Amino acid sequence: MDRDQGIQELLEFMAPFRASMSEWYVGTTHEPYRRIFNDHRVPPDYKAHTCLVVESADTARAIESFFLENVKTDGGQGGGDENSRFVYAFLKTNGTYPPLGRGAGARAGRRGPT
Repeated sequence: MDRDQGIQELLEFMAPFRASMSEWYVGTTHEPYRRIFNDHRVPPDYKAHTCLVVESADTARAIESFFLENVKTDGGQGGGDENSRFVYAFLKTNGTYPPLGRGAGARAGRRGPT
């Protein structure tokens, strides 16, 4: 999947939830299960999360940058490594990390490659 396809898929996924874009978190990783369900504490049965596999880590970072800079979602830009071909998004709640009402700037720094 290329940059434009990834952006379109995420926008289409987010639209039915009718939430403010700042309530969404978008990130990149090479370990989606660990990152989404453990690090961000998203429940596995939570419907408002998704993960895409894209063509390269550069494409993943480009999609992430688009959402953080243009759409104004929450997230931590520039993470991951050369294997980070997964782009994930989730609608924040009081139980996720970061929680609803708290942006990425308020959380601790990234813990290295994701």
